[in-house]
Amino acid sequence: MSRRERIAEILQKRQPLSKKIDEVCGHAHNLISALQSFDGFIEEYERFAEIYSEGNKGADVEKAITADNQRVLNSELENLRYLHERFARPPLKIAVAGLPKEGKSELIRAITSLPKGVIPSSQHLCTGAPYTVYNHESDETFGWVTFYSSSEFLEEVIHPYYDDPDLKIPDKPSSLNTWKKPELQASEGNAANDGDAVKETKYKRLLTYFEFYPDYKDYLDRQPEKAEKSKIRQYIAQISEDEEEIHIYRAVKSAEIYTKFPDQNVGQIALVDTPGVGELRSQEEEKLVEMLRKNADIVICVILPRSNEYTYQARHANFFRLMQKGIGKADKRCLLVLNDDGKNGGTCNELVKKEKLEQWALKFAKVFITNCSQAEQVGNAVVDPTLDYLAEQIESFDQSDVSSSFRIILEQVDKISSFLGGIFVEPSDNISYISSRKYRELFEKTFIPSLRAALKLMRISFAEKHEDLSVKKMVKDRLASLTFSVPSAEVIESRRNPKDTYDPVFEEALGQLRVQALQHFQNLDLEFKPVADELRRIVANELRNINLTALSPKDGSNFLEALYHLMPESCQMLRLAFRVLREFELSYFWLIRAKLYQGLKVLTPAENSFKPKSSDSTKTVTAQTVSSALDESCKAVKSDLLGLLGGDAADDLFPSVAVLAVLEEFTDLVFYAGDEEGRGVILSEWQDFLEPFKAKIWVQDFQKLEEEIELKERGTKIIEQARSSIIRLKQYCDLEEVL
Repeated sequence: MSRRERIAEILQKRQPLSKKIDEVCGHAHNLISALQSFDGFIEEYERFAEIYSEGNKGADVEKAITADNQRVLNSELENLRYLHERFARPPLKIAVAGLPKEGKSELIRAITSLPKGVIPSSQHLCTGAPYTVYNHESDETFGWVTFYSSSEFLEEVIHPYYDDPDLKIPDKPSSLNTWKKPELQASEGNAANDGDAVKETKYKRLLTYFEFYPDYKDYLDRQPEKAEKSKIRQYIAQISEDEEEIHIYRAVKSAEIYTKFPDQNVGQIALVDTPGVGELRSQEEEKLVEMLRKNADIVICVILPRSNEYTYQARHANFFRLMQKGIGKADKRCLLVLNDDGKNGGTCNELVKKEKLEQWALKFAKVFITNCSQAEQVGNAVVDPTLDYLAEQIESFDQSDVSSSFRIILEQVDKISSFLGGIFVEPSDNISYISSRKYRELFEKTFIPSLRAALKLMRISFAEKHEDLSVKKMVKDRLASLTFSVPSAEVIESRRNPKDTYDPVFEEALGQLRVQALQHFQNLDLEFKPVADELRRIVANELRNINLTALSPKDGSNFLEALYHLMPESCQMLRLAFRVLREFELSYFWLIRAKLYQGLKVLTPAENSFKPKSSDSTKTVTAQTVSSALDESCKAVKSDLLGLLGGDAADDLFPSVAVLAVLEEFTDLVFYAGDEEGRGVILSEWQDFLEPFKAKIWVQDFQKLEEEIELKERGTKIIEQARSSIIRLKQYCDLEEVL
């Protein structure tokens, strides 16, 4: 199997690890969430106990202090997120790091064959923006450039200088629009410029960002864009090929360069550049460590020893320790390249010795000597042995990284499991039983008598507040106000066909007058609506008076409607009772309609005796005689209707009788009716209906119990969630499966 094939196989093997990490992260998040919820539950329960002056009884719950567990779990989750990002996104990534002007860029060019026009280097600080070079099969070389948003640039690049305790720069900008020229602030006993070189260098870098802001501000907030080969340098370099300063790189968050490596047997690898080392930027060390953890599978450190330096210098030792802090396991994951420029060969041969490294307690997996500017030397002395080493070791590195985090998570899981094993939350069922028993007692002793009394008061209240109405009297009043619009002679004449008699006009007018009479009585029932509304208002008031106001703030018909919708479907009798009351309306029009039509017979052509006869030659029929006949017909109708509907012989009807009948039916259904099992509605449906609302109706009796039930049910669910996550984590963090 070729090295290229071995690397491809390794990358494929990373996918199951990536999925396992994803599962573990999900369950660990759930566990942390449960622990946070449990801490909140404990605090809330302590407040509950304090309100009811019970203190915190150890038999119920114990105070949970899980901050340390959460901190360790969160730390390992961060490590796993970095691993997941590396495993889920090929290729293998090799970070190339070095102090300025020591050969880092030369090494990258030697491996990739990219020219200086793409990968910059000079006697000055040159690389400005971080970039990664990917090996791909196409002959095209191009870049993808990602820019900072204004908010990212402000937070990640500018603010760290203002937050640096050594600089103490005031007026931290809230936006780039309000950014003012930074000024060093004098500290107590010292001038602003106190000769501190590190402090002065950091300040100058911030000042440079400010002064050259106009040169790069238009690149902030841009969408990622593709750059052709000849344009790549302008985005990542501080110096142009003509040795002129450029500042676009300041707005660049990262760049990806795709090119075809000369040795295609290297397979799927990428070289990650690490600019900024040794540039004394604020928080640069933290950013570099984070970048290595997220992106690097291995680090190649490049140094250019001076010809007279036969031991490692402090600058090298500090740099190495920074690299090793980021990558971890330096003796496995860090490689060292001593750059032999043709003048320092003796020095390089001396520094490669084990005892020279041990003087500074430095550890490297391998140490190479090569001229970083010579592609063939780099390929033979660095690339080949590095890739062979990676092909042999990367799988064990991956498993070691994952198992290390999994082992720490399992340690925390065991601690949490042991802690939860000692937690006792009294089952809410016990309190629920006490609550239900207390509810039944209160229901029987207070609600049943109150409902019985309320039903009696409903009848009394209606009798006291409502004057009995007489349908006969209302009809007589209607008759008294009945008027007819009898057409005048002029109108009749205008309606008559000159070639015809007055008979058609007379008959048409009779029909119109009959309709007028019917319409006059049509809305008779509207006068009874207040009676039905009054009944519903009285029923609602009396039910509200027995503490059912807790179920709804509404009143009258709206209150009854609200109760109806709160009742479960199983409360059939109660729902029927409230539906009867809701739908009850008084209607008498149809009862008097037959007599009404009997009294209107005069206004039908066949029964009318006032019609002028055209055949009578002794009398001339005129429009006036027709109008007079219609008027006489109307007088006769009013007389007939009075005798039929409002006379002494006419039967009377009293709405209060119907209202009381509905009230009796309501009373029977809500108090005396029984279900199919023989239980009375009062002990079955009412009791079932009100139990969920007992804490609202009997506040003093149930508020504490219901709050305690809710709290302990929540505590139980939280513990169950934590234990479920623990089981899953033990399953997915099985080290034997990982190894």
